[in-house]
Amino acid sequence: ITAFIASFVGIICGNIVNFSSINISSISQHSLQINLPNIKDTLLNMVPGNIIIDIYNNRVIPIIIFALLFGLSLPILSDRGKVIKSFFDELSQVMFKITRIIITFSPLAIFSLVLPITNKYGLETFHSIVYFVLTVYLACIIQLIIYALLILIFAKVNPIKFYKQFWPAMITAFTTSSSLATLPVTIESLVDKVKVKKHVASFVVSLGSTMKMDGCGALYPAIVCIFTASIIHVKLTIIQYLIMAVTTAFATLGTAGVPGTSTVMTTLVLSTIGLPLDGLAIVIGIDKIVDVIRTVVNVTGSGACSVIINKSIEKNSK
Repeated sequence: ITAFIASFVGIICGNIVNFSSINISSISQHSLQINLPNIKDTLLNMVPGNIIIDIYNNRVIPIIIFALLFGLSLPILSDRGKVIKSFFDELSQVMFKITRIIITFSPLAIFSLVLPITNKYGLETFHSIVYFVLTVYLACIIQLIIYALLILIFAKVNPIKFYKQFWPAMITAFTTSSSLATLPVTIESLVDKVKVKKHVASFVVSLGSTMKMDGCGALYPAIVCIFTASIIHVKLTIIQYLIMAVTTAFATLGTAGVPGTSTVMTTLVLSTIGLPLDGLAIVIGIDKIVDVIRTVVNVTGSGACSVIINKSIEKNSK
């Protein structure tokens, strides 16, 4: 639910700022080549078919849905699924190692990506980046206010008091840009200061660090999509906005809590909507500036949900 809310916040904030005033004539040539998919085709394309073909065609959402079904089926097998569980545990460690190596070289890769874009479109592209950054920060602040309202309404907790108690986790998220790296501080703040039961905080926050990336998986990709559509002068319809909301909400399920994964999710959403990657290429160089506030939204969202669920459990236990 919060992922859908974050997506709509991103869509609204993206439309408030007039990105279309940016004059990038070379990119605007794309406007004649874009064929936006309809909602029927988009929803059908989310259904897993042949998983090998889906991987080959880079259809990420069907892969995510298949992975969810696969993961839900493993516990049913009990002891018979131990070998498969062990295999994927080891595989995940290998993939994390590969990711760390790639992140080490990412500054050079980003420079190589941004350089030809800047050379082709000129320094005028950087005028738009300031508006883009301000839009992301505005959307994130609004999302934090929404979390405060949810806590006040459903948990009957003073949101100002919550933010004061949860501040160490928010600061850690801002400095590390990683939900997973912030995980110990998040749980400690919830248990020791907010007084959430330890088993509730551990479960909800751990799950949220991989399946509740409201900032990176929902809010940010929505803004990038609108940014891209604006600078290439493509008019998005209500149906496209709904497709965007559904796609970004699903994307949060497959967004890892490490720096840089929002770029992957944004690529997924752009390709689903049928937009080129030019807009992402323009803003990827300043990703770190917006990544810090996106991570704060991710972590705070998990903390807010922990408070609400903890209150619900207390109410039901009486």
